[in-house]
Amino acid sequence: PCTGGYYCDSPQLSEPTGGCSEGYYCTLGAYSSTPTDGITGNVCPPGSYCPANSTEPVSCPLGTFSNASGNSDVSDCQICSLGNFCGDNGLTEPSGKCSAGYFCPEGQ
Repeated sequence: PCTGGYYCDSPQLSEPTGGCSEGYYCTLGAYSSTPTDGITGNVCPPGSYCPANSTEPVSCPLGTFSNASGNSDVSDCQICSLGNFCGDNGLTEPSGKCSAGYFCPEGQ
């Protein structure tokens, strides 16, 4: 089968057809650069991004979030907004509002 991060558009190829497209991830046996079957790969889910040739989604880093699917770069993860905090990796929305008496700058 085709190796992770790549796809093979027909069986028994000696080399992969090409790399998985940005915004998607390809696991073993992908037959398309943009798989959506959830078995050989899928569109990159919210809270993550998938550069070209991804084998799995990469979580948005601490201090960021993304509610969109199909992200391809860490810059697609939004910085946590002023007055909110993002306390974990891979968030689809801020974790919550800053507690009374505390200051939460952007990216916290």
